[in-house]
Amino acid sequence: MPTHRRRIGLAIMLASAVTFSTAGLFAKGVTADAWSVIFWRGLFAALFTVLYVLWQGKVGEEFRDMGRSGLAVAVIGAL
Repeated sequence: MPTHRRRIGLAIMLASAVTFSTAGLFAKGVTADAWSVIFWRGLFAALFTVLYVLWQGKVGEEFRDMGRSGLAVAVIGAL
């Protein structure tokens, strides 16, 4: 019998498979240019990443462990 953490992992994997397999249906319905899609994709990725780090309660630790190279990657990615 699977443990609780294993069940959660399986549920997340199933949800991601369904989400990614239906992404093409939604992408065909969007009438936006490529730069708009890239902008919104990046915005939501950043939002969900920040929410996840806040949910974990490790904001200070994550920024401290990131170091200068991580900060450089974040700035370049944001640009």
